[in-house]
Amino acid sequence: MKKNSDTLDAIDLAILNTMQRDAKTTTSHLASQLCMTETPCWRRLKRLEEEGYISRYEAILDKAALGYNVTAFVHLSVDTHTEEATRELEEKITSHPGVYSLHNVTGDYDFLVHIHCKSIDAYNFFIENTLRGLSVIRNIKTSISLREITRSNHLYV
Repeated sequence: MKKNSDTLDAIDLAILNTMQRDAKTTTSHLASQLCMTETPCWRRLKRLEEEGYISRYEAILDKAALGYNVTAFVHLSVDTHTEEATRELEEKITSHPGVYSLHNVTGDYDFLVHIHCKSIDAYNFFIENTLRGLSVIRNIKTSISLREITRSNHLYV
C-alpha cells in the first residue's frame, strides 16, 4: 500500500536517490553511505519497495551501441475517444517493441509516442504497419530527434 510521499524522511529520500543512480548498490554500501547499519537500511529499502515508491529495477541500455539510430516523437490525433477505440490504439502501439513510451496528452494532439528505431525504414514500417492500421487515427505528425542533449530517468525527490 502506497503512503503519502510527505511521510518520507531524509533517509528514505537518500535511499531513493542513491538507488536511482545505481540500482546495483548493495545494502552494505548503501548503509555505509547513510551511516547506518545494514539491517535497518535493508528494512527501509524493502518498505520503500513494498509501499510502491520503487516500482522496479532495470538496466538502461545504450541506444547507439545497439544500433537504434532514430528517435522519433509522434503526435497522433484521433477521431473517436471511446474506451474500446482507445484500448485498441494503446494495445497496438505499446505492443511494438521500439515504443519507449506512449502518453495521452492535452493540446493539439491526443497521444504522443516516443519510439526508437534502427533506421528510417524501420520507422516507416512502424507508421505503415502499426499506426495506419488504426482507423481512429486522423492525423500523424512526426518530429525526428537530431541529437539528444540530455536525458534522465531520475525523479528529483
